[in-house]
Parts: sequence; structure tokens; C-alpha cells
Amino acid sequence: IRVSVSSLDFSQVRNEPSRAIQSFTVRWTDSNVAGIAVGVPPGQSLPPWMIVSAAGNTSPVTVTVEVFDFPTLPVGTQEITLRIVSGDANANPIDTIDIPVRFTITDPFRVSETNLTFDYVAGSSPLPASQRLNINGDNVEWSATTDQPWVTLGLTSGTTPGVLAVGVDPTAVGYGSRSAIVTLTNQNDPAETLTVDVTFDVLVPNVETFLSSLSFSGVNGTTFSSQRLSFSLENDQSTPWTATTSDQWIVLRETSWPEPSYLDVSVDPSLATLASGSHSGEIVLSTSYLGQAITKVITVDLSLTTPALTVEPASLAFQGGPAPDFVPQDLQFSVNTGGNEYPWQVTTTHDSGADWLRSD
Repeated sequence: IRVSVSSLDFSQVRNEPSRAIQSFTVRWTDSNVAGIAVGVPPGQSLPPWMIVSAAGNTSPVTVTVEVFDFPTLPVGTQEITLRIVSGDANANPIDTIDIPVRFTITDPFRVSETNLTFDYVAGSSPLPASQRLNINGDNVEWSATTDQPWVTLGLTSGTTPGVLAVGVDPTAVGYGSRSAIVTLTNQNDPAETLTVDVTFDVLVPNVETFLSSLSFSGVNGTTFSSQRLSFSLENDQSTPWTATTSDQWIVLRETSWPEPSYLDVSVDPSLATLASGSHSGEIVLSTSYLGQAITKVITVDLSLTTPALTVEPASLAFQGGPAPDFVPQDLQFSVNTGGNEYPWQVTTTHDSGADWLRSD
């Protein structure tokens, strides 16, 4: 029999879930060979960290060897002999080949994460939670340092396996994005270091409102009901506020507040002599926190319908005579503008005669 390999070498990092697999072929030309058996020499047993399988019993046969990090295996190299025996139809051995198998488990100095990211809205609570780094290696004594004062370390030294909590201190920085490096040093070999990049973003708090826009609609000339708009910073901090409008037809009950509150907003088309149709404007809410100006724009939409004139009755009829006998008749008229009153005028036209129709 001939085997395509002379030995098998496997390696794996401790606690990594992947398995290592290698395959080789066994061939023969002797017609007396009825098949092969794959196992270990007498007195030995196949270890729990190895699985061996052979596909077929006619040349060539593919043998697959799979090894994996068994929990009880120590760091280092495990060795075993894989024996391949050919035999005849009566199971008598014909030929034997031994293949050495080496399985090396390493536990290098390593860290579970190489990048940590923290986001924090200025002034909010709670403060950013620390993140955990798992530090592993074969009995490595390590130390930890950082190049920025706003990075906090739960420990500055330890022995593997270990856990290092890394956090940030928002009170030591202002708005914006910043970077830092945490360096882990193998004290057994100071030339061996690991680095973890830390990114910290301190965000400007947003303005929170129950509504992002206001919409009014009705008959042009009527009075519109107000709408209430509440506002605050997302970090719930108390700051002074102001409000401005883009158009005079947007009416605010107040324009400044000593702390977060609410704003009553109404519209009055008459202040800008608005024509019927669609109009749009804005309210700008403004405050500041830690020296940063913060604003939010609220859109105000207004849809005005042309008022309708209603007259009753729709026609008048006079008959009789002479002129003093005619009885005046009443016309009732209005526009659908609620309680608001507007000037009116009556004119008359005639298809014949002159001025026989008059109004009081």
C-alpha cells in the first residue's frame, strides 16, 4: 500500500471553535488486498480529540482525520500514531504503514476585542457603561495602560485568563469624537504588546417635541384654535429657551421660558392679509447646553379655504301697485367666518326701467 502523506500536523488556538481537518489517500495494486483498516497500534486507543473515517474499500481510499480542542487537553503538542493495515479476504494482514500525527494547541497572548466604541449624549444619565475585554494566553502576566486621561481601566495588571473593564469619563471631555489606545503588555516578554483602539463620541443633545410639525386648516377669516407644543432636551437638563417665527401670521403666546415647558401656537391670517390657499412657515426653538447652541425647527402649515357668501331667499318677487302699496322684503346674508364681522355692500342692476329696485 502507498499513502499520500508521511505525517500529519495540526495546530489550533485554545478555545477557538473551529476544527482542523486533513485528508489523504491510500492506494494499492496487489490483487490479494481485499481492503484496509485504519486505527492505532495495539495497546493504544484513539484519543477523544480525534475522529478518523475512511471512505470505501477499493483503491484508492480517502482517509479523513479531524481534530479539535478537547477541554481537557493541555497547551502543547499531543502525538499519536495512526496505523493503516491492508488485509486479504480472510482478514490476514498483508502490509502496515504508520503515520505520526501531531496536534499542537497554542494559547498566545491575545485580547477578545481590538476596537471599542462609546456613544454618549452630553448631560444624559446614566453614564456610559464600561465594556469588558477578555485577555487570554498561557499563564501570561500582563499590564494595562492608556494614552488618554478620559479612559478608565478597571485593572492595571493581572494574569491570564482575565477580564479588563474599560470605560470612559464624559466629564473630562467636551463635544465631538476622540480616540485613545489601551496597551496591554506581556510582562513575561515586554516586547509583546496588544493594542485596543477606543473611540468616544460625545453627542449634542437633541430637542425632543411631541410633534415635529403643526397643521392648521379652515375658512379664511375665521378664528383658529391654538395647538400646544411641548419641548425639552433629550438629556432632561433644565435650560432657558426662546422661540421665534418666520412669519407674522404664526402667533406665539410666549417667546421665552426659563426651563423646558410648552408653547401654545395659533395662526391669524389677517395679520399678513393672507389669500386663501396653502401657506407654510416655521417656528425655531432655541437653547444651549455646555456652550453649544441647540435649535429645532417646527414646520407650520396653514390651509385657507375661501369663505362662502350665503343669501336667503335666493329670489324676490314684487307685484301690485301703485308704488306705496309694495311691501319691502328682507334678505338675510352671511359668510361662514364664525363670529367675525366684515363690511358689506349691496348693489342693484336692472334689465329695464330705472332704479325701481332699492335697498334700505
